[in-house]
Amino acid sequence: MIRSFCCFVSCLFLLSLSSFINAQSHVKQDGYITHIDPPSSFRLNQHQVETTPSTSLIIGTVNPSNQEQTFQLYSISVGMPVSVSGVEDKQTHVIKAKSIDIFDSGSLAHLSGAGLEDRAPALTSDGPPAWHGMVYADGYELTVDPKTKINLPQNVTDPNRWNPNMWIAYKAQRQHDGSLLATQLDFIVDKNIADEQDYRNSNDFKIDLPDYDKKEPGKVHFFLQTYHILPEHNLQEAIDAFGQKLVPAWQRNLPDSDPAKIHFRFFVLEKPRGLERTLSNDTGTVLIPSQIIAKLQNEAQLASLLFADIAGALEKDTYRSRSHKHAQEAIDIALLPAPFGASAGIAISNAAFSAEYWTPLLEHESRVGLRNMIAAGYDPREAPIALQRISEKHPDAKADEQLPPSANYVDAELGFDYMTTDFSSLRKGESEYATLRNMTLSADPKLKKD
Repeated sequence: MIRSFCCFVSCLFLLSLSSFINAQSHVKQDGYITHIDPPSSFRLNQHQVETTPSTSLIIGTVNPSNQEQTFQLYSISVGMPVSVSGVEDKQTHVIKAKSIDIFDSGSLAHLSGAGLEDRAPALTSDGPPAWHGMVYADGYELTVDPKTKINLPQNVTDPNRWNPNMWIAYKAQRQHDGSLLATQLDFIVDKNIADEQDYRNSNDFKIDLPDYDKKEPGKVHFFLQTYHILPEHNLQEAIDAFGQKLVPAWQRNLPDSDPAKIHFRFFVLEKPRGLERTLSNDTGTVLIPSQIIAKLQNEAQLASLLFADIAGALEKDTYRSRSHKHAQEAIDIALLPAPFGASAGIAISNAAFSAEYWTPLLEHESRVGLRNMIAAGYDPREAPIALQRISEKHPDAKADEQLPPSANYVDAELGFDYMTTDFSSLRKGESEYATLRNMTLSADPKLKKD
């Protein structure tokens, strides 16, 4: 009897030990510090990280001269890029850090840039120029306090009146809680709307529409490339209808005669070689490779990619890049369509050029897209998943992989600005997406080979 009881206790102990081990996994996560919670924890993108007295710290590139130090919370700051190695609880997803590496790369603590107003500012004043409240531009929520320097255009006295053609140039700093405090805001009215319309009209893709009756593919002529539009009318109608509902209502409701009106249209391409992202430009034409639809899991994931393309057009990225000092350099590097539609995400061999120009442009479009996702009722947490899945040849075969840089940035933005968002009413659209995905798989024989 005693022997049986001892065996029972031993089995129970081993079973409990096995369950404990299976509930944890060793991880290494790269990302940005998005929030600091004294005395011993912080957030890495969206992940909560806990430190212990034995957590070690490495600063800079690992080499023999870099001795491990004991980690202290004051060693890090919000916006800092780090790599955390440790053990993750699979139920809570909290990471207990064994070591923290601080990278030498750039921080997201001090930001400057320019973008169109996302929506009306929410500012109050006890008497100008001392404003306080919030300004929404370039995908950011910018906190304003009486020390923020604000420059308004001539004859503009009420900054709270929303103008979709109002640029805001900003300088801001990340605070301890991850929020952005603006130190300077310049409101600038866009006076180039007519010129932007002329530019759009003369720089669209050259498109031959499919002959749906004869099942002959359409063609997109783009620099040295030719892509084919799938000749399946129901599919093209479905993708265009889906894309149109993502365009902000204020833009859809503009009359055709308004020079700010963008005529968005969306096409599914036959699986192309060497194109693994959507391709778009300021004219509002968005091209979606069929394999992207096949790789994704729900409407929210596809919407996140299209929202970035829509943001690129609304923010007039192609128009603004046409005179950029690097535009000609991009063409010279590899005869790639660099100045037309940064949202294509086409790799440029010059790493320094990509880091200085294209990467910030893509990040800007993704950031603005996240705001529009929530406004349209989609769960923004699907955005980094979408970017990860389209980067993999077989996304369902991957598990616990590091996020690619583009997805890592979006994941960090979610950690900075959306951790208090109520996601309960936001949708993913899995069942609805199955119909679109099946239509795409049936329309493109190349996908069946995969």
